[in-house]
Amino acid sequence: MPDIPGLETRRGSSATPGAGRSRTGDARKSLPGHVDGRPVGSHRTRPPPPAASRSSRGARCMETRGPATPGGYPAIMTPARASRHAGPEYLAGGTIAPPMKYGFQVLTYGSPWVEVLATARRLEVLGYDYLFGHDHLYSTGGDPYQGFFEGWTTLAAWAQATTRISLGLTVGNNTFRNPGVVAKMATTVDHISNGRSIFGLGAGNVELEAVAHGLPWAPTGVRLDWLEEALTIIRGILAGETVSQDGPTYRFQGVHHAPLPQRRPLPILIGAQGEQKGLRVAARFADIWQIFVPVDGLDFWRRKDEVFRVHCAALDRDPSEVERMVGCKLIIRSNPGEARKAFEHLRAVHKWNESVWDVTWAASPEQVAEALIGFRALGVQSFLPQLAWPFDQETIDRLIGDVAPLVDQATASV
Repeated sequence: MPDIPGLETRRGSSATPGAGRSRTGDARKSLPGHVDGRPVGSHRTRPPPPAASRSSRGARCMETRGPATPGGYPAIMTPARASRHAGPEYLAGGTIAPPMKYGFQVLTYGSPWVEVLATARRLEVLGYDYLFGHDHLYSTGGDPYQGFFEGWTTLAAWAQATTRISLGLTVGNNTFRNPGVVAKMATTVDHISNGRSIFGLGAGNVELEAVAHGLPWAPTGVRLDWLEEALTIIRGILAGETVSQDGPTYRFQGVHHAPLPQRRPLPILIGAQGEQKGLRVAARFADIWQIFVPVDGLDFWRRKDEVFRVHCAALDRDPSEVERMVGCKLIIRSNPGEARKAFEHLRAVHKWNESVWDVTWAASPEQVAEALIGFRALGVQSFLPQLAWPFDQETIDRLIGDVAPLVDQATASV
């Protein structure tokens, strides 16, 4: 079993000096808002890998930059597209498998809009596969009243500002909107993005925001029933069906939408880990199943995946049809002390409690890669950590530039 990221940090042992340093240099500073002495959001152009490389995911892609924005970010005028999945596929476990996919869930809590937009563009320039947002009305995990931006309108802006990266919400909150309305919103974002959207939906998990805004709320099992009913309606609408339903929660009479999404079928992402109902809903509806994994999460993942497969069998569904995605909080540093310092800064900004540390992978690139290799061997296909403001440019750079090539190399050698 691989060493799970963060264990060495928590136990107080020291990392190997210099381990996991970026190929761009050894001196990395962890000052809040700075990386390598640069303001967060500043860019450096790095050369592409040799032509013989299996993947260009390690390249720091070329970009054309315009004048700096008010937040100090260069305005990326022509994002370069990274051909990260071009070329041969990879051998993994004796079968042909593509490289692991990478992205971030960008949490906008506390962030100025200019940085939210610049980070989305930067993820695309660096060659990430996924850009996801969140869907809440109050902040979660800390101070509920700090400022942030609404999910679907943020997604629409990202769709207009990018050209290649796939995008969505992890996950949309079913209790916030009528299923027919959200189906229309999803179609609109898919057209804005020219067919790059992923439709994420969940049952909702924050009672405070629902009660404060006068939105429906009920125990988890009931909310999952609402979700299942809503997904049945939404899937029919997105497929071009005329939907009529007189259900226990939702009532529709001859609903038919045009246009349909450009991307058909529009992929559905379900975030779920509850073994009785949540994973059953994911097994029934999900094209992508997303789950948040803790430190030492390999056994946790194995158990959830086993239950998911049982639900798939009961529904006569092939589990290999569903992309498995894991998430966490992530801090990549060569030195454990620097990782903890970066975490404590974020904790102070957002007023997180200490338990957040238990779901934070804080480790070197080699440790993160080793853990991901273990997850990849168990069928995980994509990695979507959270990115909290101030957005950690070192982690952004090193996940795609240092970790991903290590995972690809190990996967290809199996």
